[in-house]
Amino acid sequence: MSLIYNYHPESGEFLGQAAANVSPREEDVLLVPAFAAVEAPPAVGARQCACYLDAAGQVPADYQNGAWQVVADWRGVPLWDKQSGAECWISKPGQVPEEIGATDLPCPSAAYRWQGDGWQLDSELQVQQAAAVATRKLADINVAAGLALAELSAGYPAGEIASWPQQTREAEAIAANPAADAPILSAIAQQRGIGVVELAQRVLAKVAAYGMASGYIIGQRQALEDAIEAVELTAADALQQLEAIQWPAV
Repeated sequence: MSLIYNYHPESGEFLGQAAANVSPREEDVLLVPAFAAVEAPPAVGARQCACYLDAAGQVPADYQNGAWQVVADWRGVPLWDKQSGAECWISKPGQVPEEIGATDLPCPSAAYRWQGDGWQLDSELQVQQAAAVATRKLADINVAAGLALAELSAGYPAGEIASWPQQTREAEAIAANPAADAPILSAIAQQRGIGVVELAQRVLAKVAAYGMASGYIIGQRQALEDAIEAVELTAADALQQLEAIQWPAV
């Protein structure tokens, strides 16, 4: 059985083989469709592929106008742009990293610049970027802490929250003297059908619980702020250290 070898009409890349059709009029003549060759593609190595091309590097529809060529194949290989340090990719066979100004050497961080034949740390840029990350990290942590604190009072109307300081003062006064004047707690106790002394005890218990919960959140925020301030911005891994600081603190 004779075979034909199909290739991509845009890149010329070998796609696969198929059985060849024979001319119904001439048994020794194969019917070769466009973008198919009668010769098998050559063996290829790592980061190589076989493409069917003409002398100008174009893909011929008629196989008689071209031949198989082994070309570079860097598709799917992570590359880094030498100008920006950003990760990039090659999308077509025959193209090599040098053509797009890239390297397969990973860029350690955004503070590195390509110099000569490798990545070199730009100390001034490192400090600028680290300072920006530190500012962003602290802002993100402050927002997260604010949301966590807000959750402690979620579900209470704003007016009731506004009365908490006075409720606390009255509860403390009643704890010291059960006969102390406590207009808000007295009114609340009457509506709830409990004694004002019992209500004062409940208020103080909630105050203590709220203080513990809010203190935990505030402590986490301050611990992360301390961690950010402790990072030496000139350190080679300053960016990595800062990015590793996450809410909540562990």
